[in-house]
Amino acid sequence: MSTLITWEWGYLLASMMWGMVLAGCYDIIRVFRRVVVHRGVRWIFAEDMVYWMCSGFVIFHVTFLINDGIIRSFSIAGFAMGAAIYRVATHNWLVDMLAACINFLLIPLKMLIRYFKMLFSWIFKVKVTLDENCLLYTSPSPRDTERSR
Repeated sequence: MSTLITWEWGYLLASMMWGMVLAGCYDIIRVFRRVVVHRGVRWIFAEDMVYWMCSGFVIFHVTFLINDGIIRSFSIAGFAMGAAIYRVATHNWLVDMLAACINFLLIPLKMLIRYFKMLFSWIFKVKVTLDENCLLYTSPSPRDTERSR
């Protein structure tokens, strides 16, 4: 084989490897989404935008370093094939397993946060009010549930 063909095979394999790396990085985002609840699509959109900007930078960097910035169709196909091979090899089991492990490790922290939320909601629920006789008391009071005589 000529050195040019050998070099192109190496470039294809490097592109495939970086495609796998980028797919693995997206799986990290998927694990983060399963661990941290996202309310609304703005955060998901922001995460995806950051991922795609970083992916574009990595693809440009790899293309620039290996091929002097010349985009070749087989390199783009290599990135796609690498991501597809990673996806087929790991499917969802890796994301499910990592999310389950992280959620299991976070159980004590979640319990502690829930306890402090209950404590602070109970503390701040107590309010100062004034009744008809201008007596200052804090609620809840027995007089809140009973009628005055």
